[in-house]
Amino acid sequence: MTQGDVEYVIKARRVLYTAGPSLKNLAPFHLDSKETAVFSAWAEGGELVGIVKAPCLPENYSITYLPSAIVPSNQLSLKDWPYSLRLDSTGPSGLGLFRVVFGANYTLTVDEIKDLTRKSIKKLQDVGTIAGKCATVFKAASDHTRPHWKQSAEQLRAGFVQELYALQGYRHIWYTGYAWAVPYSSTVWAFTDTVLKRLLEDLKT
Repeated sequence: MTQGDVEYVIKARRVLYTAGPSLKNLAPFHLDSKETAVFSAWAEGGELVGIVKAPCLPENYSITYLPSAIVPSNQLSLKDWPYSLRLDSTGPSGLGLFRVVFGANYTLTVDEIKDLTRKSIKKLQDVGTIAGKCATVFKAASDHTRPHWKQSAEQLRAGFVQELYALQGYRHIWYTGYAWAVPYSSTVWAFTDTVLKRLLEDLKT
């Protein structure tokens, strides 16, 4: 494990892994072919939360970008939109600060997400949706990109889910987190309880 410029070697009898199971995140565990076959089938999108300073945006409002095809009542068009972007006024009053919540169904870097956010805000200025002009400055940004499994019906019938769950306890690594259960906290914690029970039983062997 590396933290800053310091590298640590951790020796453990069992590992409880809770981060996003991307090949990059799992690289320190030196995956074998069985693990790689499962985790290489996952897809990564682009997710970011951050704070921008954009003083020309109206404070005490939230701005959500939606596809034009949704007007007037075609809400199903949302599923065809490649990304979602929301800007929420955060305060304190007069500072022009907005929380950015961004999610895409295709792979983007943090810099690309920032650039798309700036362009989206500029478009509001260019078409006159908001009055005035201003630069958009990121004050903070945190990459929340995580892998998802979006397998086809054929892949699921071929046993992808069974191969995924067969990795629980394999090479003494146990997995939990959003990727292994419906991404709601109560569901994830309920699933985690079952994993912890099996991990503790494994420790006794």
